[in-house]
Amino acid sequence: MKKLKLIETIAHKNSLFFHHYPFAYKRPVITCLEASIARGVDLSQELKHIVVNSSNIEYIVHVLGDMKVSTVNVAKFLNTNNVKLSQLKKYNKFSMHRGTIFPFMEPFWSMKNLIDENVLEKKWLTTNDGTLHGFIKFSPKLLLSLPHYERGYFSQ
Repeated sequence: MKKLKLIETIAHKNSLFFHHYPFAYKRPVITCLEASIARGVDLSQELKHIVVNSSNIEYIVHVLGDMKVSTVNVAKFLNTNNVKLSQLKKYNKFSMHRGTIFPFMEPFWSMKNLIDENVLEKKWLTTNDGTLHGFIKFSPKLLLSLPHYERGYFSQ
């Protein structure tokens, strides 16, 4: 998890909150609702990551856990009519599946990221650490350290 150390360093240098909780639970946590219950936080403090496809380009859309990604809003932002949810099967070679999308790790680090403005209004959020058993609590401003991101309103 080299990227995790990188993000920790970026957080420290920019005085942004970051804490890693590896192996936080014995049973796997997959959904945002399961995560919020296991972590004892409100669902609105969870960060949800959804991979969408538009014209054969994949984007990770980041919204709050109590929100849904609006493919209509994403399509408007990208100026296209063609946005659909991606199949995560293609990421099996990276051992990625539902509940383990982690923006600070490849292949997601290098993808295009769409960050919902509501996410950036929070003081802190939690999300998985790329596993089903651990998580991070962090300042959402750390998402602005991703190499390819755009901001907008992508939730409903």
